[in-house]
Amino acid sequence: MANASSSSTLPASSHSHQDSLDDRQQYNAGDISSQTIQNRLRHWRLGSPEARLQSSADVKGRLGLNLLHEPSDPRFDFVFIHGLLGGSRKTWSHSPEPGMFWPKDWLPNETGFEHVRLHSYGYNSDWTAKKESHLCIHDFGQALLADLHNSPHLRRTPETPIVLIAHSMGGLVAKKAYILSHEDPLYQTISRRIQCIYFLGTPHRGAALARLVKLLCQKGVYRSKAFVGELVPGSASLGHINDEFRILCGNIDLWSFFEGVETSAGPMSMLVVDKKSAVLGLPGEHVQYIEADHRHICKFDSQTNPNYLTLQRCFLTTIEKLKIKDTAHRQDIYRSQMTSISSFLQIERAEDTILVALKQKHHPGSCEWLTVNDTFREWLGTQQSTDPHSQAREELRANTLWLSGRPGTGKSVAAAHVISLMDHHDLDYSFHFFRHNDRDGSKVYSMLRSIALQMAKHSPDVRKALSSMIEDGVTLNYDDHHALWNRVFVDCILKLERRRPHFWIVDAVDECPAKEVTELASILSKLNPEVSVRIFLTARPGGQLGKSLVQGHVRFSEIKIGLDQTLKDIELYLTARCPAGIDPRFYPDLVPEILSNSHGIFLWASLVMSKLEDAYTVEDTRDILRNMPTEMDDFYTRIVTSVAASPNSEFAKCVLRWTICSPKPMTIGELAHAIKLDIGRTLTATASQLEAIVGHLIYIDDQSRTHIIHETAASFLTQKRAGFWIDRNIAHATLAEICLGVLCGSEFAPPRSYRGVPPKQATADSILSEYASTYFSYHLLHGSHVAEQPCRLLDRFLRSNVLTWMEKIAHTGDLLPIQRALDRMEAYFNQKADYQPQSCEELQSTAQIVVDIGRLVYAFDSCLLASPSSVHFLIPHLCPCSSIMRQLFGKETRRLRIATSLKEYDWTDRSTCHFFATKAVSVACSERFLAVGLCEGYIKVYKRRTLGAFDYVGMLDHWLNPPQLLLAFDCSSAILASCCSHKLNVWTLQNLQDSSFSYMWSHYLDLEPSDMRFSKDGSLLIIASTKTCSLVTFDAKSGLRRDARDLHDPCESYSSHSGADNLQGTLTGARIRLDKLCREYFKRVPMSEPTADFDDRNAVYAMKYHALLSIMYLKDRRYRDTLISELRAVVTRVDTDEVSRL
Repeated sequence: MANASSSSTLPASSHSHQDSLDDRQQYNAGDISSQTIQNRLRHWRLGSPEARLQSSADVKGRLGLNLLHEPSDPRFDFVFIHGLLGGSRKTWSHSPEPGMFWPKDWLPNETGFEHVRLHSYGYNSDWTAKKESHLCIHDFGQALLADLHNSPHLRRTPETPIVLIAHSMGGLVAKKAYILSHEDPLYQTISRRIQCIYFLGTPHRGAALARLVKLLCQKGVYRSKAFVGELVPGSASLGHINDEFRILCGNIDLWSFFEGVETSAGPMSMLVVDKKSAVLGLPGEHVQYIEADHRHICKFDSQTNPNYLTLQRCFLTTIEKLKIKDTAHRQDIYRSQMTSISSFLQIERAEDTILVALKQKHHPGSCEWLTVNDTFREWLGTQQSTDPHSQAREELRANTLWLSGRPGTGKSVAAAHVISLMDHHDLDYSFHFFRHNDRDGSKVYSMLRSIALQMAKHSPDVRKALSSMIEDGVTLNYDDHHALWNRVFVDCILKLERRRPHFWIVDAVDECPAKEVTELASILSKLNPEVSVRIFLTARPGGQLGKSLVQGHVRFSEIKIGLDQTLKDIELYLTARCPAGIDPRFYPDLVPEILSNSHGIFLWASLVMSKLEDAYTVEDTRDILRNMPTEMDDFYTRIVTSVAASPNSEFAKCVLRWTICSPKPMTIGELAHAIKLDIGRTLTATASQLEAIVGHLIYIDDQSRTHIIHETAASFLTQKRAGFWIDRNIAHATLAEICLGVLCGSEFAPPRSYRGVPPKQATADSILSEYASTYFSYHLLHGSHVAEQPCRLLDRFLRSNVLTWMEKIAHTGDLLPIQRALDRMEAYFNQKADYQPQSCEELQSTAQIVVDIGRLVYAFDSCLLASPSSVHFLIPHLCPCSSIMRQLFGKETRRLRIATSLKEYDWTDRSTCHFFATKAVSVACSERFLAVGLCEGYIKVYKRRTLGAFDYVGMLDHWLNPPQLLLAFDCSSAILASCCSHKLNVWTLQNLQDSSFSYMWSHYLDLEPSDMRFSKDGSLLIIASTKTCSLVTFDAKSGLRRDARDLHDPCESYSSHSGADNLQGTLTGARIRLDKLCREYFKRVPMSEPTADFDDRNAVYAMKYHALLSIMYLKDRRYRDTLISELRAVVTRVDTDEVSRL
């Protein structure tokens, strides 16, 4: 150890500019005089360009072991050792200029050297120094060994293999150090770590030129140096080193390079170290020459120098071999350390299983919106700033990034994408997924322990630090996150020096209890900005996390997931996962259909797609698309449980009740007024706070309108269960009561006198009036039939403020809302009579008011639109004397008297009248148009102007000679079909402005049609024949004949029909039990009785009255739900149980 210390402190020679023996020409001295030799050596020195440079420590290099480069994860150590009269920098540099020191300037940037730590070693080998030296190769080797042992860098990674690269006499020093490491137990670690030695022109058997140098020293030209004498061929020292090394070097790789070019010295040129001396001749030794002289065997003028490339490729070979050799050893150590650390942190859960499941939902192209986001790139550190104040911005950069999004919108998938991005860019990261169903997994202390374990996984320094804690017997309180944070992170991990950031990805923070979220924010607030840790959080918007981050003064940025981004990711997922077994003939638009129905809920789309993978029939596929996945129940249950436990549960339930039951998205203003009227509480929450209060089961769009996040959420919330749920019938009754309360209020009170001015605009206190006017009847119809208060309020409204309601609607220029309300109220009275027959007489008078209002609107629609206020003081007086509207609102006053008596005592059944020159044989009506077929074959088309008035549009006569016996409009009123006894003609709306129709296509028929209908979606046209008991279908747009069916055939014969499923639930047959249904139906429809009795075998005549009554086989239950839902809307009095038995 003493020798090692002294060798590292030897002063540099003042003649260090002279070339070493290794830079001298090798030749036979013979009897040449010492003066001659000295003169030639001087000539050589003066001829060298380097000799003219002034000596400096910077040029030659420092003594001892010098660190040149250290990567973030060092796995190999390369040590460069110079030769005689060399230097730790000079020997490895072609010139003193910057960038020429290739071990430091070139190797770190080479591919394959990412994990190589580089050192150079310097010792005083200046044989031209004026002072005498007794140091020998043994001393130099011992000093090298001691420096390797004491290096703090090497001690920090005690398992990295060491490669020694030595030039000339440096190879002898390397061999001696290796020998000494085996002899002294203190250095056993170093002896095990030395795995390879490179010899560049090393005189293993001595150099003849050494005799000349020794002779000069003896003559007094230079001072005596012990190490010079050891280089003389045949010296005892060389023999001992070679003999001992030969015995010990069996486990290391040896690379020997000899010079291939003679060294020039004035007019002379010779090999300094010949091949015989430069090669050991040991088994397994790699031998190769380098096309350079002794001086330039280790100096290169550029990175493209062939000699440099040769050496660099050899280094890569060594690195690859060491990787293979070292992998097993490192893995054993790694496994041992990680097992110990895992036990120390008491971690048994595997996060990887969750991550694998999430990555399966990630497909190429998804989450690109996050990758290119400037805020994300700035947090990641890849955003290149052009701001001149970028340094100041860097200091202010938020280390915490919060990705917020509604429930089920793919936040966890985005977190998995960030993890994949970290893997791709080889970044250090740790992740944790909070999960509600894991008691420990939803705690902050669990997250800290998981992250500590993963940081140890990525960093040898962290592994070593935690291992030291274990060796020191440190104990932890595992359930106390404060103690864990301070002991494991503050006092240990975060104190370690890091050269690049470490990222924490923490998903689903809102799965934690509110107290845990607050504690997490508290921990983040204590993170020193100088600590290179960056945090990525995912959670729902607002809520406890947002509040805690703000209160904790945590500097953070937020990225909100938009609907467009989510839909794009869902589409990529669906496209990639679409089952191959799905026949495109049956589902040509499967992906768009799922995407549209997802409403941005990634969870629902992924659950549906996973179930479709096990669907092998059309019926199973349809059921999956129609029903809610059971896994969604668990998802919603967690949210509802949290909402129910909050102090705002009553308020949240009120918000959800209005959002679910409202037929249109309510604005926040409407919702606030509705809540005030409903539960008496004033809304002050912002949009984000409102979403958080209800667990993000609703969202508010850019127009401040509220929406339920998905139809499955509404379905779940309205399922009867213990605790928090919404009874639709009771909720609608409550909402109807509130709306009718608004309509019965002072705002709708009739004016006391006619002023000829429109009513006052709604004030801030009556924001709900427009909603109440439009949708009170909707809630009334869907409300509970046993609720009495809505019925009482309705009667009060109809006898008091109904005229003001009609006036307000008339001011909009459209009377259709009145007609819809009247239809709903009539249906409400019918339902009320079915469920409460005892109250029929009481409802009769109220229902008669509704009928009278309808007749009034039909009779005076033009007057209403021309002068809405006339409904108060004029129109009621013009109603028939016996009408309820006349009796309630048409009483004569001194200011208004009817001069002549009205002829009509009561209302007539006629609402409007059109006269034709010839007989009308067919008629069809839609929401916008009326078509009448005349006996000459012409079709006259009228456009609906008001409820009872039509404007003539034009006449269709495209080669129509026979009377068009059947007419039908599609659901959009854009296609009109006409049919005579043998030909079908189809017309399309050509111009929406002038409502003109143009001819599309025609088709000759081979059956006598009795009825014609469009399918519900308007894609098919269906024609039925009562004579042949058959159905024929056509594509509505192309006219292609799709299907023909004999309705008498057994239903099983169509189960495999090639076109059977093309109807997609519209029409599949008519063999169902419809006797009771049809009788009830005909009670509701003012048409003639059917021409045939309905029995169990044949219901084809129902086509004459309603297409829906013939859409299902008796035994084929595939379209059961579609039929029942439609029949319930048509046949309002039928027993629900009877319909369910179909």
